[in-house]
Amino acid sequence: MLRRRALAVTVVLLVQGCCGAFDTLFSRSKASVILPCDGMTDLDPTQVTDVTWLCYGCTERTIVSVDAAIETKLLEYANGATVVFHNHDRVRLLPDTLSLRYDAVEVTDSGEYLCRVNGRGTDDRHIKLVVQDVPSAPGRPLITNFTSRSVFLSWTPGIRQNNSPIRYYIIYTRTGEHGEWGDQPITTPDDQTTFVVADLQPFTAYSFRVTAVNGIGASPDGIASYPIITLREAPAGKPAILAAHNTSSTSVRVRWRPLSKEELRGEFQFYRITYRERSNVSSRIRELRIKDERVQSHTISGLRPYTQYIISIQVENPAGLGPSSTVVVTTDEGVPEAPRQVSVVNVDRYHGHHLVAGSESPPTA
Repeated sequence: MLRRRALAVTVVLLVQGCCGAFDTLFSRSKASVILPCDGMTDLDPTQVTDVTWLCYGCTERTIVSVDAAIETKLLEYANGATVVFHNHDRVRLLPDTLSLRYDAVEVTDSGEYLCRVNGRGTDDRHIKLVVQDVPSAPGRPLITNFTSRSVFLSWTPGIRQNNSPIRYYIIYTRTGEHGEWGDQPITTPDDQTTFVVADLQPFTAYSFRVTAVNGIGASPDGIASYPIITLREAPAGKPAILAAHNTSSTSVRVRWRPLSKEELRGEFQFYRITYRERSNVSSRIRELRIKDERVQSHTISGLRPYTQYIISIQVENPAGLGPSSTVVVTTDEGVPEAPRQVSVVNVDRYHGHHLVAGSESPPTA
C-alpha cells in the first residue's frame, strides 16, 4: 500500500540554481529543515549585532498561487534576544550558525528565504525552499455514461498538487449501495482525469472514489460518487428443473430452482412454461406464464393419457428471455374405454357351451 504521509526526516538537499542566484532545497512535509545563513560567510560571529530572516512568497493561507514579491519577516535577533514573528512553534534560530531551523515544515512554508546580518544581506543570494507533500483529494467522480458492463468516470483534480505533479490515479469500486470497497483497485496509466471502468456486472449498483498519487505518495480518499445501476441484460441463467413427474393420466408436475440475482440481470417479470406432444411435431405449442417469482413448481393439466410431452421453462426480464431448461415427461396410463359397436357374427355349440364370435370397433381416442 502506498504511504499516505511521508516520514518526518531531516532533509538538507541543496541544488545549485541557474546562474548562482538560488540554492534550492527540497523537503517533504513534516520533515525538519535547516537553512544556512549566507550572510555569515565572511563574518566573525563576534561581529554580529543583529540578524533578520525574511521569506518571499511564504504564506499561511491555502491559496493557489503566491506572490513572490510579498516579504514576510520570520524572526529577528538583536541584543542577544530573538523575536519570532511567524510560525512560533516551528521556527527557531540556531545560535552557533544563525541558521534557521524549521520543525515539521509545511507546503505553505515554500518560498525564497534571505538572511540579513547587521542590516545587510545578499539580495540575489536567496535559498529557495520547496516543501512537497501528497496531493489533496480529487473531487467526487461523475458518471457521464454507462452500459450494462462499463462506466465512464470523470473527476476534477485536487486543489493542490503540493509541489509534486500527479503521476496517476487509483480508482476504488464498491458493489452495492452499502457494500465494502473492493480490495483490487484500478490504477490509471497517467494523470488524465477520465477513465472507463469495464468488466462490471449488469443491473448492479456501483459507486466509485478516486485517490491521486504524486512523487510523495497517495492523497486522502476522495468523496465517493453517487451510486449508479448498470443497464439490464437478458437473464444469463435458466431455471434448474429439480423434478418432473406425472400426477395423473392428464397432468404432470414440474419443480425448479429459481435464478440467482446475478443470473437474473434485471427485474423478474415472469416464468414462461411451454409444452407440446413429443411424437407430434406439428402439435400446437402451448404456453403459460407465472408472474410470481416465489413460485417454484407448477402442475400442467388437460393433457392426453400415456403421452410424452416436451416441457420447457425460462425467465423473462425487461431486457428479454433467458435460456430454457427442457425435460420430457409421460402422462400416466388412462382407464380403457368400454367397447362400442359390438356385433355377433357366429354362434357354435361346443361341449354343451355356446361360443360366440364377434367383432367390434376400437374405442375412439
